[in-house]
Amino acid sequence: MRLPKSMPFLVVITFVLGLTVGAFWASAQQSAAPGDKEKVLIKGADGGDYEAYKPSLVTRVQEALKKEGLYDGPANGTLDEATMNALVGYQRKNGLQPSGVPSPKTRQSLLKES
Repeated sequence: MRLPKSMPFLVVITFVLGLTVGAFWASAQQSAAPGDKEKVLIKGADGGDYEAYKPSLVTRVQEALKKEGLYDGPANGTLDEATMNALVGYQRKNGLQPSGVPSPKTRQSLLKES
């Protein structure tokens, strides 16, 4: 059986592509160090992107919003729509950026009062 003249060229291209893809894969695996996590972003009521908040903090915020009479849901640590709406109400009432997330200024004001 006789091989076509282009066969060695195809073998070389396949080999080079294999090395390139392998090197890319290896570098991608090394760039993510063990234990690194991608940052999870949530969308605020103002359309901004914010890093997710720890459930323990959200629970404290929910409890404080309950004391303010702005939230009647469970204090379960989930930054859900009801919690975000309550935060917007609190933020507007207190002259803060109505983001719907427990920003540092919101936490300082809300948690100081409770």
